[in-house]
Amino acid sequence: MTQFPMHGQWVALRLYASNLRSTKRNCYGQKKLPKIAKVTNLRCSLVNFATITPIDFTSVPTGLPYKVKNAFNNGGRICYMNLIVPLRIWILAGVRLLAILSVFSCSSFYANESPAKWMAGFAKVDVTPNEPIRMAGYGNRDRPSESTDTPLFVRAMALRNESSPIHLIFSVDTIGLPGEMTSSLAEQIEKKHGLSRSQIVFCSTHTHCGPDLSSELSNIFAKELTSGEVTVGLRYRDLLSKAILEGADKAIGELAPAKLAYAQGSVGFAANRRVLKEGRWSTFGVQSDGPVDHTVPVLRITDSSGTLRGTVFNYACHCTTLGGDHYAINSEWAGYATNKIEAANSGSVALCTIGCGADANPFPRGKIEFVQQHGLSLASEVLRVLASPMTQIDQSVAATFGYAGLLSICRQPKNL
Repeated sequence: MTQFPMHGQWVALRLYASNLRSTKRNCYGQKKLPKIAKVTNLRCSLVNFATITPIDFTSVPTGLPYKVKNAFNNGGRICYMNLIVPLRIWILAGVRLLAILSVFSCSSFYANESPAKWMAGFAKVDVTPNEPIRMAGYGNRDRPSESTDTPLFVRAMALRNESSPIHLIFSVDTIGLPGEMTSSLAEQIEKKHGLSRSQIVFCSTHTHCGPDLSSELSNIFAKELTSGEVTVGLRYRDLLSKAILEGADKAIGELAPAKLAYAQGSVGFAANRRVLKEGRWSTFGVQSDGPVDHTVPVLRITDSSGTLRGTVFNYACHCTTLGGDHYAINSEWAGYATNKIEAANSGSVALCTIGCGADANPFPRGKIEFVQQHGLSLASEVLRVLASPMTQIDQSVAATFGYAGLLSICRQPKNL
């Protein structure tokens, strides 16, 4: 596999596509044409990102979907960030896609003259659906879930030190969170705890075997949701929102002295899925020489005595080991990995975030045994890293928040 250099000046866009209906038409009568965004001048901190500037579409280097220049200012110590921004991007003429831009990389903490004194708190809230529900992730699914393989959770971490306010990061066992939902949650957290939007990050494990939230992604289904199924999805969405707010309360309430350290490992089950023929996409499968990121960044949080309280780790891959014929709720490899790490460290909470893995599927796929295999391999690597020498983090956090803008382009068809 070609290693994708995620920690330098390159960053990837991961595009999770769904065929969204449109009432608008383009300049020659079809559905609206592609919108492409180029992202520049991005900084990141522990829990958020800074500036995204919309400019013209750029050329594509061989083997990479997009080139994003000067994406990260990488001149200082380590940081850990994962941001999910819902965008509507037109990629192919006549097809509207819902894209999620997810950025994960190392950049600089903004240094203080003296070491930071950290405090950390964690929470874990069960959000397993208690009734049959339509499942997100595959358009061919035509009925609600039939059983539950594993529970689903909201996991939360609160961080602060003497020179910066509280920051929150959530990892949710779901395919993604609608923008209107995260906006509402952020407003409620700000009202109760005084945190600004820049101090909150919502991450999803992107399991394709979790509940549909009756949102924009519901448009992927070949068989539309019934009114009753929509109601069930909205009911679960309300349950999930309450759990996220509960997680915020608990994590902030559990703030206690902590030490932070960072290192990274590597796991190889992510495989590039865009099979190319003569330089063009032909189908989904395994492209052995395609770009992929196998690195596993790990953030370790311990108490003052060195006992593990929490872990945040990242892997750039879809949670799609199981396919559209699977009708049981399942947290996928991300859930298996976090559960294994937590079981090995009683009382700790492990947060999994997903990196730039839109073109990466787990391999092999299709069986529960493979989900367990991938989860175990990732957990084993994280546990190995946690037990190895790690770089102490002794600098504080800076965070900002913004939105990505898009520009429209209109190409005249060749045969009109």
